[in-house]
Amino acid sequence: MNGIMVEYQEQMRRMNNNSLSSSRHGSVSPVTVSGDQCIDAKYYFVTKIHLQRCFSGKRKERLFQFLYEMLQTPDMRSCIWWVQSNNGTFQFSSQNKEKLAEMWGRRKGNRKTMTYQKMARALRNYSRTGEICKVKRKLTYQFTERTLRGLQNNSQRFMGS
Repeated sequence: MNGIMVEYQEQMRRMNNNSLSSSRHGSVSPVTVSGDQCIDAKYYFVTKIHLQRCFSGKRKERLFQFLYEMLQTPDMRSCIWWVQSNNGTFQFSSQNKEKLAEMWGRRKGNRKTMTYQKMARALRNYSRTGEICKVKRKLTYQFTERTLRGLQNNSQRFMGS
């Protein structure tokens, strides 16, 4: 992975040196990402923070982690609450579900506004991967036992308990 980082830095240095000539002619040289994979530099925007995350081995926060955090926050009870915290069942507010979705979109750094419909699609995908299950009640979901245990363990480690 370090080789990819060096290759990327070298490509960016070359692009910066050639930026005047490429802007005059209206073309952009391709950037090699890895091996034979090339894309136009104008479409290859990677921030320093994103690169640090990619190469540090840290994963991006996932929706179910965000939801668990919101469930632990008393101020968010108007948007999301526990139905039964002991088995991981929670429910979204029908009036404020969009507000929670917008917060998730901002947390992710999305340019476009996240909607509840888009967030619900991610929740449905979690049911396929076995992290969250849909409960038959409207706007109600349940963390799987394994996911709930992992979230509780991470929360305890973070709080220093």
